[in-house]
Amino acid sequence: MQQFGDRKPLVREEDAVLFGARDEGDLRDFEGRSNIRTVGFAQAHQRGAKEAARETVAYLRSHGVDEV
Repeated sequence: MQQFGDRKPLVREEDAVLFGARDEGDLRDFEGRSNIRTVGFAQAHQRGAKEAARETVAYLRSHGVDEV
């Protein structure tokens, strides 16, 4: 979990999603170094933006996130 000085993060990494990033290379570099879930642009486009967003919200809600 990333710390910013003496401040605590407002959101746990497990409760965050990086959605729609276009650079797949950056996503590969990001994965494995963080617990933030990623949904790349190509993946969202393939699934359809509406369905990918719906799945992402369902994922977050399944982890106890009340608001998106």
